[in-house]
Amino acid sequence: MTTGRIEAGINDAYLVGTVEEQPTLLHNERGYDIYEGVLAVQRRSGEIDHIPFDGTQDVVGDLRVGEYVSISGAVRHRDRSAFPAAKRRTVVFADSVSRAAPGWPFQNEIKLSGHVCRIPNFRTTPRGRDLCELSIAVPRGNGLQDYILCIAWNDMAHVARNIAVGAAVQVSGRFQSRVYTKRLANGEREERFAYEISLSSVE
Repeated sequence: MTTGRIEAGINDAYLVGTVEEQPTLLHNERGYDIYEGVLAVQRRSGEIDHIPFDGTQDVVGDLRVGEYVSISGAVRHRDRSAFPAAKRRTVVFADSVSRAAPGWPFQNEIKLSGHVCRIPNFRTTPRGRDLCELSIAVPRGNGLQDYILCIAWNDMAHVARNIAVGAAVQVSGRFQSRVYTKRLANGEREERFAYEISLSSVE
């Protein structure tokens, strides 16, 4: 953790990857049709993050599966009461989309600033890795806030566990997807995706 001036209300997302799921109409928001798709972004390890993105029709509506694109925007959290039918709660809202040249490297860069809104949750995974979940409230500037789940690992997790609720923080990392198994009410199991920001720095 480093010290310094925390800039208020930063929410920047920059992705470069391959369109994995063609955007389809999700809902209408204040008179605008919002479309949602999925971008596949490869990590250095070779694993793939499957990142949901959405945006207005004029920004994302004409994207097709297999296109290599860059997306600039912000991380958004969909409140369950406002979006009861949405399966994906955390997405990147695209402000702009550009076709990327084949030689461009994959990119997955997130930068946020806000306030810690829950007591940090520290634990050790079955594989022996320490992690700490940080929930950060990031203001949008219109009276709303996005509540973004972030994960700090190992030494950074030990620092994050001591951050007080209400403290101002600035973080950077990548948008991470992971698969987990959900036990349904009928006893069956279903694979689902969870989404969070895997941190590389905390200030």
